[in-house]
Amino acid sequence: MGHWRKTTIVFGSPKDEHLVLRADGAAENWVVTADSRSEPVTGRWSVEGKTLTLSFGDNENSSPFTFYEGQLVFPNIPNRRGFWEKIE
Repeated sequence: MGHWRKTTIVFGSPKDEHLVLRADGAAENWVVTADSRSEPVTGRWSVEGKTLTLSFGDNENSSPFTFYEGQLVFPNIPNRRGFWEKIE
């Protein structure tokens, strides 16, 4: 649970993706760039074993996850790993 942020560089500019996972299973996701901020999208999250499932509307993403040095690693798939820093 918590507020997580993943920063990537897209065409030389930072892109921050935010993910909030609440204790009741609710989730929020939005993107911030130098030029814009998307509206938050609400959905649900759940964990089964080492698989994190995020559901936003018709989009569902189930992938393995882990924690490494305080960061959420999602997805935890070689060459596709995303490192999310906890900010709250």
